[in-house]
Amino acid sequence: MTETTRDNDLLSDPIFSVTLRDGSARDLSLPDVLEHLGAGDISSFGGLRAHQQQAWHTFLAQLGALCLEQAGASDPKQASPWWREQLLALASGVEQAWWLVVEDAAKPAFMQTSVLEGSLERGKYKDASVFADAYDMLVTAKNHDVKQDLMRAPSSEHWVYALVTLQTMEGFLGRGNYGIARMNGGFASRPYASLADDQTIGNRWARDVRVALVEAAKQVKAGEFGYTASGHKLLWCEPWGGTKSESLGPRALHPLFVEVCRRVRIKPIEGCRVCVRSNTVASRLAFPKELNGVTGDAWTPTVHDRRGARALTMGAAGFSYTFVHRLLFDPEVRQCASLEVTRDDASRVYLVLQVLARGQGITEGLHERVIEAPGHIASRLFGPPDQLAALAQLSNALLEDVEVVSRKALIPAIGRLHAPEGEQSDFDKIAPWLTRFDQRIDEHYFHSLWELAELPREEAKNLWRERLIGWGRAVLEQAIASSPIPQARYWRRVSAADSIYEGSLRNRFAEYYESRHV
Repeated sequence: MTETTRDNDLLSDPIFSVTLRDGSARDLSLPDVLEHLGAGDISSFGGLRAHQQQAWHTFLAQLGALCLEQAGASDPKQASPWWREQLLALASGVEQAWWLVVEDAAKPAFMQTSVLEGSLERGKYKDASVFADAYDMLVTAKNHDVKQDLMRAPSSEHWVYALVTLQTMEGFLGRGNYGIARMNGGFASRPYASLADDQTIGNRWARDVRVALVEAAKQVKAGEFGYTASGHKLLWCEPWGGTKSESLGPRALHPLFVEVCRRVRIKPIEGCRVCVRSNTVASRLAFPKELNGVTGDAWTPTVHDRRGARALTMGAAGFSYTFVHRLLFDPEVRQCASLEVTRDDASRVYLVLQVLARGQGITEGLHERVIEAPGHIASRLFGPPDQLAALAQLSNALLEDVEVVSRKALIPAIGRLHAPEGEQSDFDKIAPWLTRFDQRIDEHYFHSLWELAELPREEAKNLWRERLIGWGRAVLEQAIASSPIPQARYWRRVSAADSIYEGSLRNRFAEYYESRHV
């Protein structure tokens, strides 16, 4: 891609392709993007890939809050010239800090620290790549699903998204390649959890900006982690040679610091942009290990148990209904600032959850879940603890009933389809049907919880059991229809499976069956 002045400066050049809510397409500079977000006009970013959305959203929210704090303002709805002035001031007036390519290696570029050694060669920058998608954080054992190194002519927009994702979301990837501070260990992940008045990009961003601004002020006032209002904000603007002595602790930082975890630089070669990297001796940030990724991040819940406090991390299972139940109701999980209902929240809110789960040398899936909750439910979920107790008790009871149907009825019933009485069935043949049952519950769980919370407890309990029994019955019938049962034993096994299912539930849900005959 040819280097031009039109697509290098984030503050002035129309780098970002967006679709507005009226359906029109526009190319915007970064200040223009912030203006349109504040006005609620943007419906999508054209070059943004799915796994980059969380990183880009939180980056823009941090920038927005930092600018507002700097200006002593609180309203995210500002004009483009105002945003440009504040962004430039955040970088101490260094315009090049907002350029993608700065040929003078002694100066910072966007998301790229200055090269203290004076040149890329002396700084041992290598592994040149023209592919923007070679630098963000997807790690796969085989080059399938989301292909790597496809962007043979990446635009400035692609480079921006790749740099933001790399520098604010990446974990440990071998010696010399250290990860961010805002997650529990190098093989963990940085989750996002927040409330939203609706699912539009602009309104989500504006709310997160306001929440981050208030939370940062609280942390500075309370002296949490040692953060200060005068601490470093845009870490790519600070010199970094990759040595251990240069690692920054929390006392050197502002609560909303925008992190960089790798030494990379983009340079022009023969009309193309090429990105090179240099290994580091230590990570950029040196938070105490006992914090386990707990940094006061506005969007990361914290787990408190006998092992101490640690940032919530995610595995391959993603945001299942059981995981979200734990997030909402487990007393060991402390919700983050973005999960507190504010006076500005509407009568109906959405719980928005996102994460790109990471493992040791692998990516364990991109997970996203949006759960809608009426305002009166949200005020109980995210309000004072005493209001949460009754809802937590109901959810616990619902999960206990799920366990009964799954473990005490479906497993033995489906097992009988595959093995004669007295013989143990192969659980691998049962597991897919349990997964199907679990998926049905996952689809309906929270809508059912909000509905049942408004009913008398006995009525709610019986209605939930009726649904569970029906869903389990449907799965059992599908298993019967799909199982390769010998013809000579077909009716005996089907009859036995049906009797086991019905008998187990009649025994354990006796009150429900009695209520049906009243």
